[in-house]
Amino acid sequence: MSSPERMLARAVRMVPPRDRDRYQAEWEHDLANASSIGLSDSDVASGALRVARRLRARRLAQIMTGGYGAVAAVIAWAVV
Repeated sequence: MSSPERMLARAVRMVPPRDRDRYQAEWEHDLANASSIGLSDSDVASGALRVARRLRARRLAQIMTGGYGAVAAVIAWAVV
């Protein structure tokens, strides 16, 4: 497994579980076609990691503001 493929696998693990299949298929397609759009494989993989971090941060913000219920918010704030 190459470095960009490992980075992509890590990005997929960071995405919330309900969205993993969608992003995995999309990012694998982007990685396979990177050269046709003038990007390197590592550019695509690092972009996927940036998106995954943003998605994870957005989910954490939703949890902490009560988007997943009061109990989840209280637990999240207690951990902090």
